[in-house]
Amino acid sequence: MSAIVNGRAGFILRIVVVILVAAASNIWIADVSATLAGRAGSPSIWVGVGALALLIGGFGTAYWWLYLSPIPVQVTPNNTPSARQMRRRVGLVMILGSLMLGTAGAWDGLWHIWKGGFGDDFLWPPHMLLYGSFLIDAAVAGLVLGRVVIGKGDPRVRVRQEPALGIAALASAYLICSLPSDVVWHQIYGVDITPWSLPHVLIMVMSSVVAIAATSLLLTSQEPGKRSRVVYAGVVILMACAIWTALLLVTSEYEWGNLPAGMPFWMRPGWVYPMAVMIVGLIGSLLVLHLTERPGSATLAALLVLGGRLLFILAASTLPISRSMIIASHLFMIVPAMAVDAYYAWQLQQKNPISARQRGLRAGIVYGVVYWPLAVLVTSLLKIGPVPTLQDFLVGLGIGLAILVLFAVDIPVIASGLRRAEST
Repeated sequence: MSAIVNGRAGFILRIVVVILVAAASNIWIADVSATLAGRAGSPSIWVGVGALALLIGGFGTAYWWLYLSPIPVQVTPNNTPSARQMRRRVGLVMILGSLMLGTAGAWDGLWHIWKGGFGDDFLWPPHMLLYGSFLIDAAVAGLVLGRVVIGKGDPRVRVRQEPALGIAALASAYLICSLPSDVVWHQIYGVDITPWSLPHVLIMVMSSVVAIAATSLLLTSQEPGKRSRVVYAGVVILMACAIWTALLLVTSEYEWGNLPAGMPFWMRPGWVYPMAVMIVGLIGSLLVLHLTERPGSATLAALLVLGGRLLFILAASTLPISRSMIIASHLFMIVPAMAVDAYYAWQLQQKNPISARQRGLRAGIVYGVVYWPLAVLVTSLLKIGPVPTLQDFLVGLGIGLAILVLFAVDIPVIASGLRRAEST
């Protein structure tokens, strides 16, 4: 199995699976139809896709050169007290940025439902809070990358001495550089107010990546052999922010009021909603659990996300909007998180150690076995979007297993790297 999913063949297989699942979901069916029909006065949508691909490729190349390209010297990460203090300060500031972004994203969605008006909302309060979070990202990126560029010697040596700071800065810089793409996209292709437009997906995903990168700053700020309650709380909050932001992307069309009949939304299979939520919950639960190495962390993060959702519903009730907001995914994610926590606690008591990938695979199976029947049942009872059929249930199980084997199984390895942030 490991020979199949590792190496170049594994990378290609992952890309193919992502493309096939995206095509089968029908999420972008309206965009594909518009592309085939052509848009008067606008370039092909593939021009926009190509421009975003160049942006991703540019930052991917920068990451490879800074972290993976061969250099003639052995680099030792900087673990001096001053370096640890700097990481903690930056990490704590990035907690504020992630909280601001998550709040602004939900607030902005509510105000658009209430007031409408896309294109004349540049200076309204939700956007001001959003700009504040981006300002924090810009400061982190500018401070760290500026020191890399200005310093003497090979920049790769300086970055690999502070790998956690460098990754957080690169992720923040990408997020800032990707923001204009959303404005340009809508200027060229028109108003496409959906969380699933390509610029929205990239921005939301990178917002979660920034929060996850900040966990490494906090974890590597601790002295060897010591654990800080402040760091633990910060990591759980950051992971809750990452989960919250991802759920804003995948659930808003389903849980923010029913969409009118006849929209392309209703052409999606019934497995799309529970599958999207499962991917977010599975990755978030496994990651926070293996970052903190404490049973209960997955449940705590899920409870924080649920608390945020309750506050969101309370805020929505104060506005004169007709849509009925529901609590679904934020609630049924808690039970599988509890199951994974229980499995992790049991695994710690076993005398025979297993590999990190085996641990990730088994934890993922526990999550999926508990999650999938519960999610499909709630989705069907509450009639959240297209109602899942037996076929959807079976297809979802198959896709979930593929996601687990190809992606989630490596989460313990990724978490270990974030905890150590070791140089290669």
